[in-house]
Amino acid sequence: MAALRASRSSRGFTLVELLVVIAIIGVLVGLLLPAVQAARESSRRSKCVSNMKQIALAIHNFHDAKTRLPQACVSASVSTGTMSGNMGWTWNVFVLPFMEHQDVYDAIKVPNGYPEWGTGSKTAADAPISSLLCPSCIVGLNATAAKVTADMGWGDIHSSKTNYLANGGPKATYNNGTSTSRQQASLGAIRKDNGITLKDVTDGTSKTILIGEGGGKAATAANDVLMPSLWVCTTDSGSYMTQVLRYGAVKINSGDTRAFGSSHAGGANFAMCDGAVRFIDDGVEFAAGGLQWGADLNDATQLPALLADYVSPGKGVFQKLVARNDGNSVTDF
Repeated sequence: MAALRASRSSRGFTLVELLVVIAIIGVLVGLLLPAVQAARESSRRSKCVSNMKQIALAIHNFHDAKTRLPQACVSASVSTGTMSGNMGWTWNVFVLPFMEHQDVYDAIKVPNGYPEWGTGSKTAADAPISSLLCPSCIVGLNATAAKVTADMGWGDIHSSKTNYLANGGPKATYNNGTSTSRQQASLGAIRKDNGITLKDVTDGTSKTILIGEGGGKAATAANDVLMPSLWVCTTDSGSYMTQVLRYGAVKINSGDTRAFGSSHAGGANFAMCDGAVRFIDDGVEFAAGGLQWGADLNDATQLPALLADYVSPGKGVFQKLVARNDGNSVTDF
């Protein structure tokens, strides 16, 4: 009788009991994983905000030192401005010394003017700079370099990526005309020729975007690598310069390679001209029509129409946030 009791007390799980336990564990894992993923994304987004604050502060320090914000890029025709004599280099490069990256700035031989590539400079350009990278970005560190190099014909000029791109304004223009016409047509916080001063942001520094995220999924999968960009150089200050600028003519997270966007759900982070970082929902008011993509303003007679459209009150909140002096108020966003 004792042996029988011992046998009964030591029996194992039945198949049904085992399946029930497995099912319960599966449910618990299913409930837990989204919470873990959400916590990880929250951490990544916080790091992204920290990166943007660091870059915005560096741009402000650049302004303090040079009395102007950096211009988008330097071309051969530019002999004046905050970055003159350094053809090809972009605003990203010129703020590196203000981000405690003087060594990288020196290593890519910026003082020599036109980009000069030796083994050391290429190594420095290819190395990732953590504060230029959104942890949520789906694109590899150097994938963008190969794609942009092929598209833009820069030969062996390349770099690791950046997810933080400057606000070029509500409309992109291609302009190989005079420096004056380029300045008139560049309506964002980072101008093509001779950077603006913070006093030029008359709509309010807290209501004008300085930089925003570049990333997320492209409308065409093959263009995913073009959603972020390069930090080293672009074509010249006359082009659209979508490698270092983004524009408000297209919605956030629209999948357009000219648009701001991110791999965060529902919107993207932006640093305003006062240095504050805001998460702007991709459903923010956006008015279709007017100030759309592209114009060749070599003919200065086209400027009045552009500027008249620029100050029109019918734009959406997002288009107003990328305009530095259109005179249209934004209450909240």
